[in-house]
Amino acid sequence: MKVRSRRSGQFVGRTMRPDQVAAVCYRHKGSSVQFLLVNTGGGKWTFPKGCVDPQLSAIEAASREAAEEAGVAGSIEQRAFASYLHVKKRESQEFVVAAYLLRVRKAAFRPEAHRNPTWFPPQEAKKRLAKYRPRKYRDELKRIVDTHQDRPHDLSSPSSADWLRSLDAAGVD
Repeated sequence: MKVRSRRSGQFVGRTMRPDQVAAVCYRHKGSSVQFLLVNTGGGKWTFPKGCVDPQLSAIEAASREAAEEAGVAGSIEQRAFASYLHVKKRESQEFVVAAYLLRVRKAAFRPEAHRNPTWFPPQEAKKRLAKYRPRKYRDELKRIVDTHQDRPHDLSSPSSADWLRSLDAAGVD
């Protein structure tokens, strides 16, 4: 499959508005973390994600995707913690996806019927995300899980300040 790179996003001021947003839904279960994944129409597992509606901020769009696709609500961080590339076979284009962490507090809505939201520990989430994807995109999704695990969870700690500065240096907004 030949893929055209879209990687354009849209610049708004100094920041790039992503092509799509994802809600990286997670919860703490004892001393470990679990990720909530949903099925795509093509049978792959993914994070709830979609296009950014022009009337919504990226944060609002990511929250909406979590509610619509996975039926969950929670606390979403106010800035993307990572971005990754996604390709749609139908369009053969790469899209920039901004990933927002959403700590799930409750199942508040009925998810879309075919989505089958399911919780996975990190290693299993990475396996599910990798299945049926070319290496490039598989590695992008694995990196998202690893980035979440490597980040501090108390954003007021000194190590968090260093982590947030590294995001600024990498151009993640």
